[in-house]
Formats: sequence, C-alpha cells, structure tokens
Amino acid sequence: CYPSQWAIIVAITGGFSGEALDWVSGLHIDQARELVNLELFLDAFQMFFTDRSKVPQYEEAIMSLKQNSRPVEEYIKEFKRLAGKLRTWPERLLIREFKNGLDSGLRRAVLYRGIPNNITEWYRITTELNIGLKEFRDMPPRKTGLQQQIIKPEFIANRSRVAVGAQP
Repeated sequence: CYPSQWAIIVAITGGFSGEALDWVSGLHIDQARELVNLELFLDAFQMFFTDRSKVPQYEEAIMSLKQNSRPVEEYIKEFKRLAGKLRTWPERLLIREFKNGLDSGLRRAVLYRGIPNNITEWYRITTELNIGLKEFRDMPPRKTGLQQQIIKPEFIANRSRVAVGAQP
C-alpha cells in the first residue's frame, strides 16, 4: 500500500528509460498536476504514447468548443478533457481558447473582475462568478421609485372605493 498517489507514480516511473524517461522528466520540470493524481497521470501517459495523429482533431475541437448556455461546469469539464490531450500547448493559448468559448456575459464578468493569471484560476473564477450571476438572475425584480408611484395611487383608489361602497 502506498501513502499517496504521488508515491504510486514514483514507483511506476522508477523503471522508465528512453522516451518515457524524457516524458516524465518534463512533467517534473513543469511540476505538472499529473504527478499527484494517478488518473491524470495514466491519461497523460496513454495520450502521449498513443496515436499522435489525433492531435489536430483535438486542436480543432478545443478551438470550436463553446459554452452555448450550458452549465459552466460542463463546459469546464469538456475543456479540461481536451486540454489534457494537448500537453504541448502553452498555457496562454489554452487561456485564450477557454475565454473565447465562454458565453459573452460570463466572459465580460470575468474580465471585469480582473484577468486571472493561469488556466486554473480561470476555471475557479468563472465557476464562482457563474454562481453569483445565476443568483442575481434568480432574484425577483426590484420595483423602482417610478413603479412604486404608479402602483400606490391604484391601491389608494381601490381602498377609497371599498370605503365608499361600505357606507349605507
């Protein structure tokens, strides 16, 4: 039994050589998240050592991915899945494609709040702002001063008629 997922990954990679050793060394240099999550590690390993001819398909898929009014959590999940298959992409390119795929209102809210530094921050802030925007949209509309003025005389008029009609 291993004390952590990282320990399992160290045990697996201890015998690597050649291209596999170069690959895992790159993960260590990047301090990649795949080194602390076994599922991510195995997915990345399989992706790196399987058919690379599919990379253009993944690039096309991530560039055409749009939120399209679906829950932001679904969009982020799909984006992460595709981004995991494009390990050679620089983070700034991932950020650009993620931002471009967001619904415009949510994208504006994120940019208004301040531009996140990395893709993980984009995921986190987008999720937080989406919750806030949803709560705001679900609030009942407030009555403005003008709406209250319009309603108030009608209420008073109805009350007067009732009072007048109640007298013998």
